Amino acid sequence: AQASTLGEPILVENGKITSQSQLGPNRTQFTFSTNGTLNGSIEVTNTGSYVSTSIGNNYATYEGQGVISTEDGSETASYSLIGTDNVTQDGQVTFRGSVAYSTNSTGNLSVLNNMVGFFKGEGDIKTGNFTSTEWELK
Repeated sequence: AQASTLGEPILVENGKITSQSQLGPNRTQFTFSTNGTLNGSIEVTNTGSYVSTSIGNNYATYEGQGVISTEDGSETASYSLIGTDNVTQDGQVTFRGSVAYSTNSTGNLSVLNNMVGFFKGEGDIKTGNFTSTEWELK
């Protein structure tokens, strides 16, 4: 077996939960927006949504989708994500998951086409602010 290393992050983001709505017992839909840097120099925005399902003990699973765009909006990449989060008693959240991208871009976002990434991050439940770092899974 070959060991895998994460290497340099492909995407670093700062974001905010922009809305949330209860879908039923233990199920909540969230929307979010971020600003980030792809490959260390490409400014991007990211908007998306996900549905979180509480499975007990302050732990939840979620799945969702979104779109990353270059700052000028000339290129986009869509993605699907799946992950888990854990909320501490003081209102902090840690999360991790994976994301699969697709794009027709031949420019700056072309690196994302058919890429699978792994992300982790942390945030504050009270403010909705969060940070996230993502690596390409090779």
